[in-house]
Amino acid sequence: MLVHMLVAVNQAKAAGASGLNKRMLPGYRRRYDRLISEGVKLNPCRRRPAIAGDQPRARSAPCSGVWMTTGKEVLRFGSDFRVR
Repeated sequence: MLVHMLVAVNQAKAAGASGLNKRMLPGYRRRYDRLISEGVKLNPCRRRPAIAGDQPRARSAPCSGVWMTTGKEVLRFGSDFRVR
């Protein structure tokens, strides 16, 4: 999916545009979100066990929320051609 988006970006750059067509971006975002959701379902984050001596509390896994929060940054190269 990202390769297809990169091809579209390169074609738009060659045509002199400063960003992808605004109608194309939501489709890429939906596809990215769907792929990440499927990946999280197939490979859920596991909770880290408490370390001996720690106060008993739930510790979140290091991967929790990482993919969902970085989606905008990952796809930013499609809306802002200054991003490398």
